[in-house]
Amino acid sequence: MKHLSRSVSHRSRGLAVAALGSLGLASACSSGGSGGPGGEGPITPGPSMNGAPSDDAPNSSTVDGSGAGSGGETNPNAAAPLDPNASASVDSEWCDALGVLRQNCQGCHASEPQFGAPMALVSFDDLKAPSVIDATKSVSERVRARIHDAQRPMPPGGMSAHEVAVLDAWLDAGGAAGPDPTCAGLAPAPLPTEAVDFEWPDDCEEFFTLTTSSRTNPSEKYVVPAGSEEHPQFIFDSPWGDDDVQVLAYRPVTDNSRILHHWILYENSTGGIFGGGLGGKFLVGWAPGSQGNTGMPDDVGMYMPGGADKLRLDVHYYNLASAQAESDSSGVELCITRTPRANTATVSGLTGSATARVGRSDNVSSCTVNLTGTDHVTMLSVSPHMHKLGVHAKLELTRAGQTTALHDAPFDFEDQRIYELDQLEIRDGDVLTTTCSYENDTGRTVTFGENSDDEMCFNFVTYYPMGAFQCGFSL
Repeated sequence: MKHLSRSVSHRSRGLAVAALGSLGLASACSSGGSGGPGGEGPITPGPSMNGAPSDDAPNSSTVDGSGAGSGGETNPNAAAPLDPNASASVDSEWCDALGVLRQNCQGCHASEPQFGAPMALVSFDDLKAPSVIDATKSVSERVRARIHDAQRPMPPGGMSAHEVAVLDAWLDAGGAAGPDPTCAGLAPAPLPTEAVDFEWPDDCEEFFTLTTSSRTNPSEKYVVPAGSEEHPQFIFDSPWGDDDVQVLAYRPVTDNSRILHHWILYENSTGGIFGGGLGGKFLVGWAPGSQGNTGMPDDVGMYMPGGADKLRLDVHYYNLASAQAESDSSGVELCITRTPRANTATVSGLTGSATARVGRSDNVSSCTVNLTGTDHVTMLSVSPHMHKLGVHAKLELTRAGQTTALHDAPFDFEDQRIYELDQLEIRDGDVLTTTCSYENDTGRTVTFGENSDDEMCFNFVTYYPMGAFQCGFSL
């Protein structure tokens, strides 16, 4: 269904530098981490058109599914390094443990949990409460399980052996509060990281922002009911008009990081990819861990279509753990050029089996590269995508009997990243193999679907020239 209320903001090239939350590919939830959600990444990148130029930057415009959002906010709960000279008023195992939690966990598990984190890890009472994941266990028991989970450690990437030992010592001693549960004098709760300057590419000509809004009133935010998980879709006219353009860089616009899980911007089409619903070419996207695209190679721009109803922003909201409705106006800011660079890139999704059987499963799918009009394409990056059961992702290239791993690393649903491939040359007849590995402890087989409790299996690859590459059933 077409979204009835959308808004677009637009600005022309002015100031060359804009302040952003961290644009590095660090986890959105780690200590000292970035502000703003990290969304699914390349899950890269109606309206009333507000064409009034902004005073603060290059040619600028906001389209939203409502309201022009301001991009690049920092996360007020992002962690800052602890002061090594600070000490608690009482020396106790609990205060030592709390220091570790502040350093490693409270970027997401803050007093107001961020990016779909199910609970806070801020106070002693938080740790002793029943887990929302498994009410038969306390939060502290779940913490112990996750810090020792080799496949899906928390925080993403794990902690140092010393930090794990500190938490274990507190739990082994009974997990008591000690003389002072507040740990007065302990280094303060994580502070926001400072925004960093990001220099947009010099040939950015105009900037457009697409954000979500109420279905009935573009001046109001989109509302996600308490206890719900939603996947709304917002349709936009291309704010730059009927002509195709190139995107040179983009950044996420994050309004409510408590519920925003990820978004994908598609070229809108009907008919569906998986047998129903809306289909379309993947354009850009975001998920936790991915902080936007700081720019393409100097001779490459990303394809972006022009025309009416040509853009669709698919958003995943996660508000299952909340007892209250939440509102949001998040989205994406794009810098575009109408003067194309020499090469136009796009994204293709290499697909694999998303069936996660009980226990460990390693699903391997291969395809043979079929090129059109060229003897090679250049692959710029890969971004694996699975859901909660995904634990490891791999992409391999086989040529003349030789197999090379292009990406082979643990996967974490809450820390999804874009991995550069150093302008890798892919030739006709090459074989690309996607492996998605799952650890399924649900007691049932989980299959493909859009919800977090379903599964997916993709390697999203960015390549150029656009249209020359096909490999199996790639999106």
